[in-house]
Amino acid sequence: MSPWWGRGWNPEGCCGVEKMKKIIPYNSELNEYARKLRNNSTLSEILLWNEIKNQKILGYKFERQKIIKNYIVDFFCYELMLVIEIDGSTHDYKREKDEKRQYEIEKLGIKFIRYSDLDIKRICFHPCKKALSRECFYNRLSICKADKFSAKKEGWFFF
Repeated sequence: MSPWWGRGWNPEGCCGVEKMKKIIPYNSELNEYARKLRNNSTLSEILLWNEIKNQKILGYKFERQKIIKNYIVDFFCYELMLVIEIDGSTHDYKREKDEKRQYEIEKLGIKFIRYSDLDIKRICFHPCKKALSRECFYNRLSICKADKFSAKKEGWFFF
């Protein structure tokens, strides 16, 4: 058998061979900076990460501080092609830059959900709000999976 016919090579995905995953372009020069961001996360990033790590959310795997193109996003799920961003107070002054960044990433077929830093903190420290928000979050994920969600159409999402 040819060494080229292995896992992920067959474009039809038949005979037990998986289809190739879509390659997400990234700038490898940002690896060190992404590592630095992971090691110096904000409180809101830590709180949300504790809710979504280890495939706790409907079995979906999320990565944090993922490099996509020339940008670093807070959280990324490959299966859903979904980015979750937490916007702190500094984002108030970078809205145009954030919109451009989001647009560039959405051109790859990746969807966005945005939350404010303050809302993540409020929800994670309030059990009733946390339960309601978790249900809302699950609904958004299922919409993303059905591929009906468009951040461009719906605007920026907050709790």
